[in-house]
Formats: sequence, C-alpha cells, structure tokens
Amino acid sequence: MLDRVIATIKKTYMRQDIVLTKETNLLEDLSLNSLEIAELMCAFEDEFGVEIPDRILPRFRVINDIVEYLLTHLE
Repeated sequence: MLDRVIATIKKTYMRQDIVLTKETNLLEDLSLNSLEIAELMCAFEDEFGVEIPDRILPRFRVINDIVEYLLTHLE
C-alpha cells in the first residue's frame, strides 16, 4: 500500500526524483498547499476507488496517515 501511495504522489506531481517515506510530511517536506493536497486526494480516489471526504483532509499530515486511512476504508 505504501508503495502505491508513493507512486501516486510521484505521478501526480511528476517528481520521480524525490525520496518519499511513510514519515514524509505533506506540508513541510513537500511544500504542498491545501489545494494541492485536495488534488492529491482526488488522485488517490481515482487510484484506489475510494471516496475521501473533504473533512478528512486536515488529518493527513504525513504519508502514513494516508496509508492508514486507505487501509481502513478499502473493501
């Protein structure tokens, strides 16, 4: 799951050169703003076939937060 999440981030931002881990911070390490995070969540919805409510977005601080959410909400 972690590998798919990282691949989706790299594909969405066309940044194959960055090193991402489960502890990578979306705001501090990747410098994503709230609109970019929302766009990224749309990419995850498409990739994983799951709906991510907007109210959940503030909970996503590091990549592992996304992984944990997806693991608990995928059938």
